[in-house]
Amino acid sequence: MTQDIPRTHSLDVSDFNPSEMYFLLRDSIVPRPIAWVSTISRTGATNIAPFSFFNVCCPSPPVMGFSCGPRGDNHQDGTRREKDTLINIRDNGQFVVNLSPENLMDEMVASAADLPHGDSEFDFAHIQQVPSTRVKPPRVALTPVAFECERFLIVELNTDRALVLGRVVVGADLGVAGHGCS
Repeated sequence: MTQDIPRTHSLDVSDFNPSEMYFLLRDSIVPRPIAWVSTISRTGATNIAPFSFFNVCCPSPPVMGFSCGPRGDNHQDGTRREKDTLINIRDNGQFVVNLSPENLMDEMVASAADLPHGDSEFDFAHIQQVPSTRVKPPRVALTPVAFECERFLIVELNTDRALVLGRVVVGADLGVAGHGCS
């Protein structure tokens, strides 16, 4: 008995501009976890932003990674500038990956706002923060799991996009049902 094999299409990435490639990659990898990354600036300003290109990279040492693109991510108009998240991680080497529960979806979306440099998305989106255990950036108070990370490596992918890898130093399971940290 022969099973029908679905027809696939091969796509040459050189046929796509950067915006089209972003949507192709983003919309093909589903479900896709979102890293809700909190950082802190040299002056103590808190920052939080969602990143859709994220995953666990290694269990030993425990490493998580996310792709940090520019603010004003319009590939044509030249308004792109480095995000506070990347600036803060370069400056102090620490961040927290918070996992966003469904009941914080509105706050997570609001935290993606393109605010002026140094303005707090925690304040803008009314996100309650609590101190982390070992790193300076705060955690999201109502998230089920938060991973406190120290910079492991930043890989410059092009002139305005970097892959940020962080070694997990604390995995905080806040006891929300169904969300264990192993």
